[in-house]
Amino acid sequence: MARAARSAIAVEAGEPVEDPTALEHFLTARWGVHSSFRGRPLYLPHTHPRRPLHRARLLHCDETPVEAAGLRRPLGEPVSVLYSPGVPVRFGGPPRSPAGVAVPRPRPGGGLADGRGPAVSGEGSPLRPRP
Repeated sequence: MARAARSAIAVEAGEPVEDPTALEHFLTARWGVHSSFRGRPLYLPHTHPRRPLHRARLLHCDETPVEAAGLRRPLGEPVSVLYSPGVPVRFGGPPRSPAGVAVPRPRPGGGLADGRGPAVSGEGSPLRPRP
């Protein structure tokens, strides 16, 4: 049975990050939204300028997505906390699947209906089965 996930997080923004590391950029960049529509996976690509980042201090963190995914909660304080005031985003339409390619549907409880395990997705690509 799926568990509900919720987050309530408060941070205090600090100094701007003038030159983000490749890891900081990778961890904060988002190039698409994964969701579902009528029971099928949906991916909407989007574009935006690089997010302005600030160092931040975690004031409060009450969240359950990790536990809802069936994983143990991390121990200790976070290694890094970053904040961004946001950026304008432009969404595109969903990419088309090549003709004749069946996209496996996720089954309740995780994994794919064909029994090959969990679905994975690459950055900027539609949801597709693991090889």
